[in-house]
Amino acid sequence: APVTPVRGIALDKINHRLVIADHFEGGGDHGVRVPYHFPPGIDAAEETPGLWRLTADGEEFLLVCNGGEDWTATLGDGWVSPSYGVKHPAKVLNFFRHGPLLPLAVAILPAEDAPDDPLAWLAETVEGFEITG
Repeated sequence: APVTPVRGIALDKINHRLVIADHFEGGGDHGVRVPYHFPPGIDAAEETPGLWRLTADGEEFLLVCNGGEDWTATLGDGWVSPSYGVKHPAKVLNFFRHGPLLPLAVAILPAEDAPDDPLAWLAETVEGFEITG
């Protein structure tokens, strides 16, 4: 059966927070991979399940995922292409799942001004998230 990915994106300009909410329309079991390619020079480390610390030019950010145990996340090597014919090595955070289609939400925000519980904040934020397609 076909799968249609539907993505919603919200930018909170005041708090410098980006939320990306994906859901997948279709039936049956499927294998799904959602990759996040980081620019060259980004260091990423998982702090706790669902929470990664990203470091770029001395600045720290958090990447938070609300997929819980429904999604498996792995940090690996990949590449990005800033222009045609040019490839640079880069880190890629891949979210995987196999089975019934379930949503995935990810947020990136400055570590300095992060909520005390970023996972709870993300869950609360996406509760009212309306995705139109």
